[in-house]
Amino acid sequence: MTTLPTLTDRDIRRRVGDAPFKRGQGYARKGAVRDLRLQGRTLRARCDGSVSEPYDVVVTFDARGVASAACSCPIGDGGYCKHVAALLLTWLDRPDAVAKVPPLAEMLAGRSRDDLVALIHRMVERYPDLETLAALAPDASKPLDRAVVERMVRRAFDGDLYEWGSLRRVARVLDEVVALAAPYVDAGSWPSVVLVAEVLLDAIQARYEQLNDEEGHLGMVVDAAVKLLDCCLAQTAEPGTAPSDAALRERVAVRLAEVQLWDIRLGGYGMGHGAEEALAAHATPAERAAASRPVQAALDRLGPATPRPAGRFDARHYDHSGWEREMLGGLLLTLQPDGLDDEAYLALCRASGRTPDLVERLLALGRAAEALAAAHTASDYVLLDLLPLLVSDELPSHDLPDLVDQAEALALDRISRPDADRRLVAWAKDRARTRGDAVLAERLALQLFQAAPSVAHYAEVLDLAATLGHRDAVRSTLLGQMREDRRYNVLIRAYLREGAFDEALAVLNLPDKHWAHQLVWTRGVSRHPLRLEVARALREARPIEAEELYLDAALALIERRGRDNYAEAARLLGEARTLSRHPNGSGDWPRVIAELRDGYRRLPALLDELEKAGL
Repeated sequence: MTTLPTLTDRDIRRRVGDAPFKRGQGYARKGAVRDLRLQGRTLRARCDGSVSEPYDVVVTFDARGVASAACSCPIGDGGYCKHVAALLLTWLDRPDAVAKVPPLAEMLAGRSRDDLVALIHRMVERYPDLETLAALAPDASKPLDRAVVERMVRRAFDGDLYEWGSLRRVARVLDEVVALAAPYVDAGSWPSVVLVAEVLLDAIQARYEQLNDEEGHLGMVVDAAVKLLDCCLAQTAEPGTAPSDAALRERVAVRLAEVQLWDIRLGGYGMGHGAEEALAAHATPAERAAASRPVQAALDRLGPATPRPAGRFDARHYDHSGWEREMLGGLLLTLQPDGLDDEAYLALCRASGRTPDLVERLLALGRAAEALAAAHTASDYVLLDLLPLLVSDELPSHDLPDLVDQAEALALDRISRPDADRRLVAWAKDRARTRGDAVLAERLALQLFQAAPSVAHYAEVLDLAATLGHRDAVRSTLLGQMREDRRYNVLIRAYLREGAFDEALAVLNLPDKHWAHQLVWTRGVSRHPLRLEVARALREARPIEAEELYLDAALALIERRGRDNYAEAARLLGEARTLSRHPNGSGDWPRVIAELRDGYRRLPALLDELEKAGL
């Protein structure tokens, strides 16, 4: 006899969460859960919801509790919804309402053929969609009928496809279509496997751009179809003995390439994950050549890459087909890695705008002058990837003795512009430090600090200035600049880093009019996070002042009102109490908490949070 675990309300609440638990209680009280059935360790039921059709709910137990759960509602994946909560609560409160039934296989065992046929007829009368399943060949030795599979897929898309959660329903039906292929995979009946994949892909691709697959339900079905095609390529024998097998494999290879083309046209959603890898791993050279033809045609339609000014991204000169062209070129390189000589490879890289691949191959061929010329046309973003190649110590012999110097000069020329990419500046700065050029490294570190003031940039400038013997002068200049620009956040953190607590407190306590610019810059956020940062830094050295900062922060939160603010205020008050009891603390906590409780006695939610925190 199967022994089920004992659940409590607390177990159910912990499983589904507070909000679903409370809503589930309402559903359970009004009797929304019906047709409860227990099969072994699996509990099933139907639950009335906000739509006309009830939701199917299932929970499976193990020795410790709920092992898994699911619901057919839009958010039922994983079984964390109110309907699952209602089912568990109903089972807990009314165990007598649960009918214990044997597993389906056990119920059907021993039935005669006529009984089973009659049962299927009754099922189809009640659920007409089952006729589609019944029409599918149950024997994998018989090929699937395309018309029947297409009809099943079309029915999946019936109904309102723009209702929230509708694509989850569609994907559930399409998953059943994917499952149809399983016996044909086991039997090696590859035409039927390919048929299932193609019908699914055709249906989804025809509708995808009109639907909102934000949660990726249809995308996962596309991935499953790609896996079926990959399985066909991986497990079928090498073509040659049977012309039909060769034709099928080529058809599969082309279809995998077309899935990648579709994803590229969409803008790179990641649809058909694994298609390119399947072609690279399992397609023969001849099959990859066939798959490359539609890709090459798509690249030809785009035409040659439009030259664009080097440097940072500029929407005025952006070639909107550039990314698509690069992706097509990359796919062609995957499909024809062994079928291209060096010149053809380079020509494809140039035609598709794949500058990194172009530079890497030119350097491997010792044609460094051409590689450097290509780097000159690259954007700052691409140049960041090229520079490590150009200055590498492992370059083969080439035709440009001063390549490294010219590459570094290219980087310096780029970062001399006002709109220089800060990552490029950082690369040049690190390169200068590696070569021991502290003067250049300091100048570039200062450029980074001025572009984006931060404590890390401040510390690096001072570190480099120290090696050059003028740290104090540079420090004074930087602190003065931050104060003048009202970069108070960075200024306070710089003081804290150096242990200049008095200076940090003086800036923190400046009147609000001095902080007005800072508050606008931070979209109205108060000094609360910075106040806490200073308080944490002062805990050991200045516990009384740290305590005051925690109290100020707590009072500011209380004035904002709201349970969440009260809970955070209670936590900060706990920090203040700890500091008050410090050997060097104020020791004034009893008076502080008494006055606070009295002053806010009309805020019961706050007093409740203080009680919870033991205050």
